[in-house]
Amino acid sequence: MFDILFQEAKRLGSVRRSLIESWIAKCDASHPTVETCGSLLELLLGESDDARIEVWRGAQARFQFFRVQSGPGRVASAILNGTEPVAEILKAAGLDEPLRAASGYARLVNSQLLKELPPPLASSRGETVFERSRAFAVIGPALRFEEPEARGALANSLLTPWAPGSRLSANDGVRVQVQSFLLARLGDPRTRRANWLHVEEGKIGVMRRWLSRASLKAFFDVVANHADENFEYRRAFWTAYLEAEAIDDSWLALGANVHAEAKGIRELHGSFARLRGASSNQSVLLIKVGPVIFSEWSHSGSLRAWPEDWKNAPRIGLPEYPRLDLTGKCLPFPNGPEGAQQGKGLWHAGSENGRWQSIAADFIAGRCGVRLTQRHWMPK
Repeated sequence: MFDILFQEAKRLGSVRRSLIESWIAKCDASHPTVETCGSLLELLLGESDDARIEVWRGAQARFQFFRVQSGPGRVASAILNGTEPVAEILKAAGLDEPLRAASGYARLVNSQLLKELPPPLASSRGETVFERSRAFAVIGPALRFEEPEARGALANSLLTPWAPGSRLSANDGVRVQVQSFLLARLGDPRTRRANWLHVEEGKIGVMRRWLSRASLKAFFDVVANHADENFEYRRAFWTAYLEAEAIDDSWLALGANVHAEAKGIRELHGSFARLRGASSNQSVLLIKVGPVIFSEWSHSGSLRAWPEDWKNAPRIGLPEYPRLDLTGKCLPFPNGPEGAQQGKGLWHAGSENGRWQSIAADFIAGRCGVRLTQRHWMPK
């Protein structure tokens, strides 16, 4: 069969070009005949003077394009490590045409690029590498490969430098770029769970912690304008646990006045909820530390905690929360006053001498295994 096609392709330019286009469209490195076909196409390039396949001669000379075990990797490496515009590299590889942009060959390039991406992303060139990888990943308003598995592979690669156990260390500028990109393309994993189904759990955790930082900062910066005099102590307390990387997730439920103000905070990307049935200046910060969900009120409210598997525990990521859902019976604070011991929440009493903070810190140490002391959580 190959011999017949080869002879026809030598004789007819239309067959030759169709054969090349078909190979590129259906290219699959695991297919048993893909290397044989690629070798025949390489021979055809040398035996034909057809000007209409000149782009493929150039691609073969530069990337060994038709050698499927090396060509896609060379294209991917040029995208990540080259200096010329990514669009020019894709043009040189013949992948700039719409029909080839999402071809089987382009998928091989994408697979190799995502495999090679994490180390250079964590290097001193990280921000440039991110921009170059994005230039390949995005075509117009959409991702080059939009199916859920492909989105998951992209997110997994981009988040690798920050994943648990990684020895890579990317700078904060790269983190900001990656976070913004994934939010724009996949959405918030707390509210768009379906888009993150193919992302590894540990890497979703990375994204949640990043978003938690934005939520806490917004709560402290915006809600402080509407909070009581004890709020600086709550800010210091939870900031200490944030800096200790003990906070796994968080979410804001905002009263009407604060909700309107939060809409102008770009870093939140609209990721917050409405608080119903409370004062318009009242707000709640939901915080997940290990297996426990805490609710921290901006003012005039107790600190409460629930095991996340309790039926009445608030779920993170809802669009709105009635006040009563955040004030129900909760876990007791064993070292607290009578009401706190009865599961009615811990009042923020004695902030200036660290009274409620010590009780809460003991509770977190016992329930969540995170031990911080007064020198960590008192205002500096």
